[in-house]
Amino acid sequence: MVHQTAAYWQRTQNHSALLLQQYRSGSCPVSLIAVCSGGSEAQGRAGAYITEQMLQWFRGLPFQKLARSPEKQVSALKGELAGFMARRNRELVSCGLLEPGEPLPLSGMMCVEESFLIFRQGRQEIYLLNKAFGRGSVQELGRELGPAGEAKALALEQGVLQKDVGLLFATTAFARVQRGEDLRECLYVEELGTEEQLDRRLRELGERGEALGGRDMGAVLFLARP
Repeated sequence: MVHQTAAYWQRTQNHSALLLQQYRSGSCPVSLIAVCSGGSEAQGRAGAYITEQMLQWFRGLPFQKLARSPEKQVSALKGELAGFMARRNRELVSCGLLEPGEPLPLSGMMCVEESFLIFRQGRQEIYLLNKAFGRGSVQELGRELGPAGEAKALALEQGVLQKDVGLLFATTAFARVQRGEDLRECLYVEELGTEEQLDRRLRELGERGEALGGRDMGAVLFLARP
């Protein structure tokens, strides 16, 4: 399987944060995605801290071990990631960057080959992109991870990716200014053959959002290819 990715981050004043890391152990691709919403300087600093800590966590993973048994190892990472985020949230509260009971809105995924661990906390959606009846389909993954407004703690879901399926991880500000029709047209998985195409389509959505007054926007697009 091949992991194709693209990232968009608004270049004007932007308090959101995102992380996109990719590694290959032999023929096994490994990807980590994290997108943090931010509407203030404090949230921007919190997002920067979370993504920096996740980067260090990712670099310390046993990649050869992950590649030998992806599903088993991803399952083992579920509790580790939950504990990691609980500690980071407590640290951000103790230093005053977050209020108690109000976690930083974030979403993302750890994916090894076709085995994934998807996560979310706070008011932030994740979109599933695929094909239905010959047309592009965009579906929110709220049911699987619980209503977006109720995710006070980190929600985690493990699974196996199907081929030619895409996922969009976006800040609240990015999602708010997008129309479902635009998402379906721009991110139709059948028409996204290369990472250059992914990057161009995602950038087009970001530019539309900017023209509509969107701020603090960021997004990562992920496609699984056979």
